[in-house]
Amino acid sequence: MASRATYQNICPEVSRYLTSQFYERNYNLSQRLDILEVLGAAAQELSQPVDSKQSMEQERLSYKLAPTDSGHSSDGWREIVKQRVESKTRRFPKGATKEVVATKNRFGLVAGCFFYPLMANFDRKENTFDMMGEDSLILARLVYTLGVIIYAAINTQQLF
Repeated sequence: MASRATYQNICPEVSRYLTSQFYERNYNLSQRLDILEVLGAAAQELSQPVDSKQSMEQERLSYKLAPTDSGHSSDGWREIVKQRVESKTRRFPKGATKEVVATKNRFGLVAGCFFYPLMANFDRKENTFDMMGEDSLILARLVYTLGVIIYAAINTQQLF
C-alpha cells in the first residue's frame, strides 16, 4: 500500500509523461490505445477503496448455496416434484447488513493530471496523427478514457 505522499508525487509525474507521449509522433495507433488503456486503468484503481477486493470475495463466499439432497423417495409424484422445486429454489439469507464505511477517493487529488493534458491537443492536426480525420478510432477511445477519468473522480472533494 503506497502512502499518500508517494502516490501524490508519482501519479502526476507518470500521468504527465504518458499524456505527453500520447501526442508524440513516434508511436503507432496501437501504442496510443495502450497508453489510454493504462491511464484509464490507473484512474479506476486509484478511485477504488483500499479493501474493496477483500470485501467482494467475502460477499461471494457468503452467498454460496448449500448442497442439495439428490436422492429421490418413492412417496409419489408430489414428493418428487417438491424435491425438484426445492433443489432449484435459491434462498438468500437475510443476515445482518454491513455498515458502509465512507472512504476518501484517492484519485480526486490527481485527477487533473490525467484529464487536462489529454484534452490539451486533441484537435491538433499532425502529419502522422489526425484524430479529427482518419484516426477517429483514437478520438473515440480518448473520449471513452476521459469519461472513465471523470467517473473515477466521482464524489471527490476537490475540483480538478
